[in-house]
Order: sequence, then C-alpha cells, then structure tokens
Amino acid sequence: MRAVQRDRCVCELRLARQTPASSSLREMTDPPRSLYRLGRYAMVDRELPSGLHVRAVSDSDDPSLGGLMERAYAGTIDEQLGDNSHGAIEVAAWRDESALVEVSVAIVDSNDTIVAASLCSGNWNREVWIAYVFTEPKWKGHGLANVVVSDSVRRIREASNVEIHAAVTDGNTPSERLLSSVGFERVTAL
Repeated sequence: MRAVQRDRCVCELRLARQTPASSSLREMTDPPRSLYRLGRYAMVDRELPSGLHVRAVSDSDDPSLGGLMERAYAGTIDEQLGDNSHGAIEVAAWRDESALVEVSVAIVDSNDTIVAASLCSGNWNREVWIAYVFTEPKWKGHGLANVVVSDSVRRIREASNVEIHAAVTDGNTPSERLLSSVGFERVTAL
C-alpha cells in the first residue's frame, strides 16, 4: 500500500441501497468493501499544525472539495471515486444523496484553502454515514483525517443518537486504522 492511501475512507450510500441484481454487477467491477459501525467513541484531542483550523463545510466549498478529492485519491485503491474519476461529480452526487452539511467539516489553512475534509450523509431518523474522508497529499501523515472524522462524530453525537457508519475498500489499511482509532468496528463485508 502506498503512502498516498493514508487517511482515505469511502462510504457510498448508493452501494448500501442497491438491489441484489445491481449489487452483483457492481461487485464485478469494484473492489470489495467492508461496513464499519461506531462502537465506543474515542474522543480525539489532537492539536492542529499552526495556521490550520476546523470549520463547517459550506455550499461554496464544492469546487475545492472536488479538486481536493481528485488529488487525494490519485494513485490509491479508490482512485475511480465510485464510477468515475471526477471529484466534482462525486461531490454533486453526495449533495444529491442526503448530504448532512451541518456535520461535515473541513480543515482549512490561513487562506481558507481546504486541506482535509469529512463529508457526511444519511438520515437523522436512522443512520449517518461518514461518506468521504480525504486529505491534501502534502498534508498526509499529520493526523488531519483523524481530526475531521472525530469532529464529524462529535457533531453527530451532539445532534442525535443515531448509528454512525462508514465503508472502506478492503485493503485500504490506513482508512481501516483511522476508523478503528476513532472507535469504529468492522461489521461485515458489503
């Protein structure tokens, strides 16, 4: 596994909702994934590098999020970003599929440039998903993915007591470690 895969986890709500027939077709083209559910929540108290801070994701961030997603996933096991390799399309699909902007967060630098993000989706009456987590390649290894996931989980817990899920491409060891460090447990293969 190459270093560029660190801090990468993906959950596609579409995958969890597919019919058995479409799921079989998808399994032939996509690598297998595993479902994770938050068990015990391990609050992470990590100090960010100087000049960085956490803020909520806004509608105006979409172009930046799309570009960052492409750079973060380039050369990784998840490079195809679902069915394509265009970050703007994935961000638009996230918005269309129950995006929960109020619990989605970004880490930004002093110029308000996004360097890491956690995008959440779901339904407040059932479950919330950590849908995408990505980090600017030059910022990998600084624990930023841990901070954004932890902050999203904290915001979700403050809003509701719903189950929190994520899905990770099997073999994406950095994402598996990330989720485990925050308190997620592998439940089953998808």
